[in-house]
Amino acid sequence: MSFRNLIDGNLNKAFNQVRDLASDAVLTRKSDPSFDFNSGAITTTDTTLNIKIIAVASTQNTEDHNVVKKEALMKSREIGALTPYDTLTFDGYEWNIGEKMVNSGFVFLVEIFREA
Repeated sequence: MSFRNLIDGNLNKAFNQVRDLASDAVLTRKSDPSFDFNSGAITTTDTTLNIKIIAVASTQNTEDHNVVKKEALMKSREIGALTPYDTLTFDGYEWNIGEKMVNSGFVFLVEIFREA
């Protein structure tokens, strides 16, 4: 058994053992936009992926903007590549992916935000 498979297996166990701290989420990936010169329309294709995340560290800025920020932990093997154009839907809200992304090769730690 390889170490990669061992780590991925233990990571799956960890996400299952945190029970209610892990949330079911839908990751929506936006494709590169294309422009139709005949109609003048910009089209994108969205694909969705059901994943589990652990969201932590909620903050809310109230001075200039009314924004709620969290950090989310996701398994990178489920996701593959992640871009700031993707969105994450969980707990009834759509969250945008922030610029701060850390990929350890096994998990992503990303900043997510939404307007309150």
